[in-house]
Amino acid sequence: IFSRFAGKKPAEGASQDESLSEIANQFATETLARIFAEQGRPEEAKLIYSRLILDFPEKSAYFASLIDKLN
Repeated sequence: IFSRFAGKKPAEGASQDESLSEIANQFATETLARIFAEQGRPEEAKLIYSRLILDFPEKSAYFASLIDKLN
């Protein structure tokens, strides 16, 4: 499954941001966001944390604090 996804090219006219948004929506986990943050990719991490706020409103304050740390 992963090899099919990894080998898949973005749709024609799709930007890097659109592809990242698709990945974030499909694989939005706290672990992935932390990995992005550790790799120096805070925008990607913030995108995932924002998605997690919508998915888990009871933890929204926690995810918001993680976003603040990235700023």
